[in-house]
Amino acid sequence: MSTKTNPRSAEAPEAPPAPRTEQPQELTAEQLQLLASTGEVSATGAGEGEAPAMAPPGSAAGLSASAAGATISGQKINALWADQTNRNSWAHLETAGWKRLSPLSDSGSTNMTLLAGHARATGHAPYANEDPAGTIAYMYVW
Repeated sequence: MSTKTNPRSAEAPEAPPAPRTEQPQELTAEQLQLLASTGEVSATGAGEGEAPAMAPPGSAAGLSASAAGATISGQKINALWADQTNRNSWAHLETAGWKRLSPLSDSGSTNMTLLAGHARATGHAPYANEDPAGTIAYMYVW
């Protein structure tokens, strides 16, 4: 009868990491500038990324935005836009122009983007509502 040994049993257990002795320090102007340029998340949790700059093909470029807090219905989604910034996705509606999808939470932003993508792919016009900040707060797609 042979016995097998576990090679790990011969190793000494890992020591816990040493506590950090560094004290917090003020950031330099260069470090603050770097943080500001990376689109870090603000205190509200929403990334302050840029807005889309181009109008999708076939849309009127000079459309005026609808009043904030209004219901938007009967307008198909022409295009979607997002960048690497956290919670920064936008939908272009036929007559309302670019509208930011609510950036209040990661899952909410992702779900709104998926709904907008479904509406665009199927050609259905969503029923959406803007919050007072002018972002789409919720959306129904059938």
